[in-house]
Amino acid sequence: MDDDRFINSRSMFVKAGTRLIPGKITGIRYIIDVNTGEHRNARSLQKNELALCSVELSSPAVLDTFTNHRTLGELILIDRVTNATSACGVIEAIIDSHDQRETEVSPEVRAKYLGQMPFLILASDARKAEEIEMKLLSQGMHTMRLCVSGERLIFAADILQRAGLITVISGDYLDRETEAGLRKKLYSDFILDLRESVPEKDRLLYENMVNYVFL
Repeated sequence: MDDDRFINSRSMFVKAGTRLIPGKITGIRYIIDVNTGEHRNARSLQKNELALCSVELSSPAVLDTFTNHRTLGELILIDRVTNATSACGVIEAIIDSHDQRETEVSPEVRAKYLGQMPFLILASDARKAEEIEMKLLSQGMHTMRLCVSGERLIFAADILQRAGLITVISGDYLDRETEAGLRKKLYSDFILDLRESVPEKDRLLYENMVNYVFL
């Protein structure tokens, strides 16, 4: 029901019954062709398309399948920025995560409850960093762009990643020593380098990841 693309990992408010709960789309299983009933693989949805999706809620909720209870089996997905209705649907199955809870509060766990991953994004310059930050914010992501250097940059980036935020840093604030300190201190699996100095194949891989996961 939304003009914007509907993608995996998109953060939403999920209206279930009378409750409004933060959540995210964790998987688009397949699109259903309304004319033929055919199932097609897809990474995103356009307006008026019908699909089977996985939705993850950040807190417990009273739910039921639509076949058992029409009211408890309905969902409305609301954009976290515009508050517009993005999609609506019915519940076909419920997976209770009660026995799958994390036992350690890590950056990944904190980020999960924000509906994202704790990425550190390195941009070529201040203009590109600001552009990335604005795009992330427009998708309801929790992010911050750092404009400090040296030890202060390393300290701040470490705190933000531990808090589960997506941090954006302009290459203008990075020298070799600072970058080495960042890579040593932070979780390297969550560092995305989008600077022009990065080999093209690696940069394109990261850019595709950012576009697919966030934008």
